[in-house]
Amino acid sequence: QIKLLKILAVLGSGDKSASGHMYTVLGDIFRKGDTASNIGNAILYECICCVSCIFPNSKMLDAAAETTSKFLKSDSHNLKYMGIDALGRLIKINPDIAEQHQLAVIDCLEDPDDTLKRKTFELLYKMTKSTNVEVIVDRMIEYMISITDHHYKAEIASRCVELAEQFAPSNQWFIQTMNKVFEHAGDLVNIRVAHNLMRLIAEGFGEEDEGADSQLRSSAVNSYLRILGEPKLPSSFLQVIVCFIFPFYPKMSFGR
Repeated sequence: QIKLLKILAVLGSGDKSASGHMYTVLGDIFRKGDTASNIGNAILYECICCVSCIFPNSKMLDAAAETTSKFLKSDSHNLKYMGIDALGRLIKINPDIAEQHQLAVIDCLEDPDDTLKRKTFELLYKMTKSTNVEVIVDRMIEYMISITDHHYKAEIASRCVELAEQFAPSNQWFIQTMNKVFEHAGDLVNIRVAHNLMRLIAEGFGEEDEGADSQLRSSAVNSYLRILGEPKLPSSFLQVIVCFIFPFYPKMSFGR
């Protein structure tokens, strides 16, 4: 059955007529699939892969999403992994499918299995948009804090910065998010990020609203004053802090 589903996926790719002959069979598999056995779940997973390859059909996508949801909510690491992979395939066809599974995917970052965590992180990165960037990036940063591998930690920090730059709902949120990334990733953060942050604070909202720009800088400075109490700060972040605190408090000592 698995081999046949793989063949159908190839035959139905981009072919509306051929795919139309498959929908009834695929629907039967989703309805009758045995979720109590490993092979049953393997067939259902392959069925999802097939649906993601052939000409799109709303009913098939709904059935695939429902099965994916069962995988994500399972206590099994393997089934969760299959669910993450399956959802990654489905959102390429319909990104809206991700919304109904967002919380279940985020929860997978709490799983003790490192392979599942990495797979989840990659999916969250693809799922992020302006409406969910705050929730997802905050959880990504929490995940980053727990990482000890410097190379992987730097990669996560880079992705968090990229998403914040692309989807930030406000400049204030962007600054606070950058503060968290700098605090917890330290000098692993690319120096370009520090330069971009300094430029953002200096230029403000980019509108003719000096009051809003002043409020932005004041908010940034206040956050930096609190951060200065930390025992150790990365050198690039310290440059950002000094650059903007000094004009407000020129007599402050920056001995460290």
